[in-house]
Amino acid sequence: MAETRTGNFLLAAKAVPTGMTQDNATAATLELPGSQIEAVAVRGIDSKALSFFDRVVYFTIVSVVVLLVLDLMVLFASFRYMVQPLERIANARNCIPEVDPREMQIFKTAPLWVVGFTLVSLASVVLLILVLFWTRDALDSAMRITAEAIVGVSFITFPVKVDQMSFGFAGDATQAAIHDVLRNPHDPDAIAAAEAIMASEITKRQIEFAMVVDMDAKVVVSPNADRRNETFDPHGIVTATASSRQRQLWTQRLTYAEYLAESPPEWLERLSDTTPLSALSPHVTQEESIVRYTTTLVDADADGRFDGVLVSGDIVNGKTSIVERNLNIHGTGYEAVYLRASDGSWVLCTSLLKYSEGDSAQVDIDFGDAELLQDALGAGEAVSKFGELRGKSYVFAALPLQYSVRVTEGNEQLEVENEVVVVVVYGLPTTSGDAIKESAVWYSVATILVQLVTSVVGIWIAFQPVRSAIRAMNAYGFFGNEEVKLSFWAVICGSAIDCAKATSERIRQQVDRRVGP
Repeated sequence: MAETRTGNFLLAAKAVPTGMTQDNATAATLELPGSQIEAVAVRGIDSKALSFFDRVVYFTIVSVVVLLVLDLMVLFASFRYMVQPLERIANARNCIPEVDPREMQIFKTAPLWVVGFTLVSLASVVLLILVLFWTRDALDSAMRITAEAIVGVSFITFPVKVDQMSFGFAGDATQAAIHDVLRNPHDPDAIAAAEAIMASEITKRQIEFAMVVDMDAKVVVSPNADRRNETFDPHGIVTATASSRQRQLWTQRLTYAEYLAESPPEWLERLSDTTPLSALSPHVTQEESIVRYTTTLVDADADGRFDGVLVSGDIVNGKTSIVERNLNIHGTGYEAVYLRASDGSWVLCTSLLKYSEGDSAQVDIDFGDAELLQDALGAGEAVSKFGELRGKSYVFAALPLQYSVRVTEGNEQLEVENEVVVVVVYGLPTTSGDAIKESAVWYSVATILVQLVTSVVGIWIAFQPVRSAIRAMNAYGFFGNEEVKLSFWAVICGSAIDCAKATSERIRQQVDRRVGP
């Protein structure tokens, strides 16, 4: 795999075995050994997700610098405006009257300085907490953008098998047996030969529908249930094909009644033998399912006029190959395909869960958030949110798969149903993001504890010169018989400022009486 950055995207390219071999016609679909490397899958993720991590690093560095500057300012201010004056007073306690009266003002302002320095120190702690919350939000946004980009890969992988079906049936449209049955729709030999071709397509491609219809959508050949002469025009696809003179590839819902009418074989398609078999086939659940139709026009007489249409259909429910292919690209996570049923409910069609490398794959897991599916359908684009599945944290991204159907004949446009019925979900494990956030939390907690401890110790140390000077002045009778106490814990407790102001005022009055103006 190679990576490069271009514009606003980070692109990754990987060789994918999609070609078909002569000895194994299903190699393209199942990616079995022996298939040829004929394609390169390119995936691009919006680099805005990466820029979030760049911003996290940038703001973390800035916050550290700001914290350092604040601490240095507090240290300088406490040394310049409190510690130095107090030291000079304490050193001059034998000759108190000779001390500059301006120096004595420290007894009035010291407690307030201590409280101010403490508040400034706490500001750095608050800043660190804000940076922690911003880092968490930035990581969450980056993971959501990444999940929404990854789920977009389904636009490429979902129609892969449909395209292969279409090309395969284009080859069948040139076979003589198909031409013969359209020219002679009641000839038993022609019918048998055409049925053999269609039955072979059903088996080798593991699909459910393969039939020949005329231009009026009447069934000519149907290898499953005998539906000859029935009208088969699901959602108007045959009519659209006949009117537009172009092949059609449509994804629609299939009711259980329509499934029973066709009575197709049950296929449990998977890429790896180690992947558990799914139990979501409509044969088991008896629910509506997703079917992907293709149509191919047939010119039996080679006169430029089409005589019939080949219709193929692949049911998604119960087949894990789609989600397996996506997880092979993504590596790990949760992948699921949901159908919007005709009654408005959501039907899980196929899913695969692999939380980390080395884990065993789990199938048929419903992540159970119908609200996210509805939000994606309403928005018409990828949406995401955080959630949990089987006790693990994920970022779930849901994307509605909508393929435009424009059927025209000349200047006239045919009205066709194009309802969005499929929503693909990808769950990105938050392992890496959680590890980063956990590290950031522990770093912040440790830093906050250090800040608090140093603040408390700093206040206690800053009070020592005050206490020493007061004790010395009291011992020399400077305050008379009045006992003056300045409690460190009083400043820390609720009445700290009031206590400090009252004490300072008493000291100031005593100093004014002793020292004079």
